[in-house]
Amino acid sequence: MVLTNYKTIRYVICVALGTAVFSLSPQRVGGEAFGAETTATHSAVDTSAGENRTSSQSWLTEPKLKAFGFTWLPRITYTGESGVGVGGHILRPFHWGKDAGAPNSEFRVSGRATSKRQWAAELRLRLGWADRAWSLNTKFGASNIARRFYGIGPHTQAGDVEIYRPQGPLMYIELLRRVLPGMRIGVRAEFEHFELTETVPGGMLESGAVPGAEGGHVLGAGFLWDYDSRDRKYSPLSGSFHQAFAMRFDESTGSKFDFDVYNVDLRKYLSITRHHVVALQVFAYVTQGAPPFWRQAAMGGRAHSRGYRRGRYLDHAMVAYQVEYRFDIWRRFGGAVFAGLADVGRRVQDINHAHMKPTVGFGSRIRLGGTDGVKARIEMAFGREEVRFYMSLDEAF
Repeated sequence: MVLTNYKTIRYVICVALGTAVFSLSPQRVGGEAFGAETTATHSAVDTSAGENRTSSQSWLTEPKLKAFGFTWLPRITYTGESGVGVGGHILRPFHWGKDAGAPNSEFRVSGRATSKRQWAAELRLRLGWADRAWSLNTKFGASNIARRFYGIGPHTQAGDVEIYRPQGPLMYIELLRRVLPGMRIGVRAEFEHFELTETVPGGMLESGAVPGAEGGHVLGAGFLWDYDSRDRKYSPLSGSFHQAFAMRFDESTGSKFDFDVYNVDLRKYLSITRHHVVALQVFAYVTQGAPPFWRQAAMGGRAHSRGYRRGRYLDHAMVAYQVEYRFDIWRRFGGAVFAGLADVGRRVQDINHAHMKPTVGFGSRIRLGGTDGVKARIEMAFGREEVRFYMSLDEAF
């Protein structure tokens, strides 16, 4: 396991920045506490419990990264190919229509800009209406962030890495209708344009042997199913969330490449006590036909196979398993430990479950205030080759 000097520096900087941000006292904006609710229970002196609570103590329980209903989290990154990046995440749950109860809709935006003039931006919008019987989910993203390509297959070597720089938009839209309590069915459409603006001269991506290296676009549609019995959307304590979709990308309907995509995501949450939760996930992504390399199953990232750089392993199919133990520590602070296995293969049956790639890690959780359960997470994950650091809103799954 290798941890280079720049990764160590990045980790120290990010931890220091995160600690500083989370320990800031509320600032005054427009005469109101920035991120603080304007109720008596969030004033500088709280007498509801029969004792005074000074402002120097209140930061332990009051939300600091919330303002006007928006939850925000700054982010700093570093990679050799992109340089230093500064950005963040913004989340805004809200009510749309006349539905009562918990927020039925959500606005989420994230982005970053780097010292090497690279950038990425993503916008997600979820709307619910008719007492949550209908739901519309959309995503629009664009990026020109440099990436790494190691080849295709489960046995690619880290030393064979090539740096390339793509650009182009990605978007999808989903429309779902509740058919049974907790169960919905719907349709999904997706579009992506992918163009390589920089590659390694004479490298794998210029050899003509990698499918999709010439760039292009994909357009597809399919069907979606999900089942949700979680007690809440953010940081659930109990219940299940299961989702599956199947999509067809076809030249006859406007796609440059012909292939099918199948996605299965199964999650279960077990509450040992109110402050101790075990989360389980099984995730599978399978492509059939002739997908471009940038639409194949990609192992790594901050969700299902932490500890590996996203795209470290690519192939037609991927399977991942993970378990996470989440617990409260004190006041708004909590922690988590996790472990998982993941791998890719030409087909699901080609994946050797006895030799899957492991990941383990730990992290902290900071409750950001309010009743929606939104948390910030800061994590370290250990893969076979390196240590990865993550800072994000909400749980990994």
